[in-house]
Amino acid sequence: MKNNVLATSTSALDIFKLSVSILGVWGILILSIANIHLNPFIVVGVCTIPLIALPTAMYYRYTSFIAPLCFAMHGIFAIILAITLFFRSQHIDKKQVIFPIFLILLELFSTITLIVDSIKVVDIVIYFAYLCIFFHFLFYNTTQQQNVDFLRFFSIGLFISLIIIYANIFTSMKTIDLIEGTIRGGATMGSDENETLSESYIAMNANSIAYYALTLLSSLLLGAKNIGLPKFFVGIACIIAIAGGILTFSRTFIILAACLAILFFLQLKNRYKVVFIIVTSIITLMILQNNNQVSDMIFSAFENRFENDNIETAGDRTLLFKDYNNFFIENPRYWLIGTGAIHYKDVCNLNNSVHNGIQQVYVCHGICGLIAFLCVIWMFCKKYHHRGTRFVQYLPLFAIFTFSQALQFLNPHFLMLPFLCIAYAIKLNISNSDETLYNHS
Repeated sequence: MKNNVLATSTSALDIFKLSVSILGVWGILILSIANIHLNPFIVVGVCTIPLIALPTAMYYRYTSFIAPLCFAMHGIFAIILAITLFFRSQHIDKKQVIFPIFLILLELFSTITLIVDSIKVVDIVIYFAYLCIFFHFLFYNTTQQQNVDFLRFFSIGLFISLIIIYANIFTSMKTIDLIEGTIRGGATMGSDENETLSESYIAMNANSIAYYALTLLSSLLLGAKNIGLPKFFVGIACIIAIAGGILTFSRTFIILAACLAILFFLQLKNRYKVVFIIVTSIITLMILQNNNQVSDMIFSAFENRFENDNIETAGDRTLLFKDYNNFFIENPRYWLIGTGAIHYKDVCNLNNSVHNGIQQVYVCHGICGLIAFLCVIWMFCKKYHHRGTRFVQYLPLFAIFTFSQALQFLNPHFLMLPFLCIAYAIKLNISNSDETLYNHS
């Protein structure tokens, strides 16, 4: 059974309600960092009203928009979002229910056997909510219009996320410190608690910001018409995504963004556009490097990043990968169901988080969890992948999946959500469409 709520016409009033909801969310998040100390529950309340008040067609567009902004709110909002997705859905696929329940049961079973100072019950509930959100969107039976709408509003959500994050950064540190790479310290950007109960909730570390920026960039490269956005907005959003990623001084972002650009150019058939864009980019970089003090500082900071002693270990990631693997191999009791995603650092007795998405899956949920996610991939591809899928539709897969292998996937929980861009890019049926941004003639 297909959901076709978006196939029906929508009134101007409904569109107005959605616009007001989006602007309201943006406004209250901006207010919350403009020296106006709002209670987190006020923010949650304002963002929850549209979940109840909007008509069904606008509701799903709003949820696509608000999902990437969950990091900026009290963890209870994820619970509210998960509940409304369940009760307002016209049809529930069994996979939307089975997989989050199975994974949270693994979490509960592993938690029961833990010997830790305290069990983080609230965090476990919030984790379950994020799993429900992720699998609801992943296996939601969509029309072509719904696929476009999801990518459109999710991209807008990512765009606003970067805006409010950097607004928060500029209010908490000097511009010169940002340009020189102070953001890499991460101390002023929030903590692991920012998606649950922390009042300093509009925060994200440098790598996560770069991850969001790359996700936005890979989505925009699908084309303005393919994701239902005006070309001028796509252009502005691309600039924000690139600038936002660069200012994190993430080596992973720079490498993957460059690879993404190369892959994108290679799939274009209009070679004149490719040559023009490349030449223009090179000239712009040369001008910036030679005639601008700010760009000199940025280039210098990146030079230091790539000459850093820890580059051989990928910022100590390879050492962390080895430490977590050694723990997992040496402790057979965790092979089957893992350590749990909430308490895994306490169980492994390691100070730093896992920095590999796949490793986090099998360390936290064991062989059972790894098999579950392999089943998810197989079921999704079987249902949604088709022979007509264009090369450009795989760009989010390359960018997001690769970046996640230098980051986390399950915890912090919001890092799961960019993978939905991969899913909806593949769901798009644009192979025979004439409505694309790029001229292939």
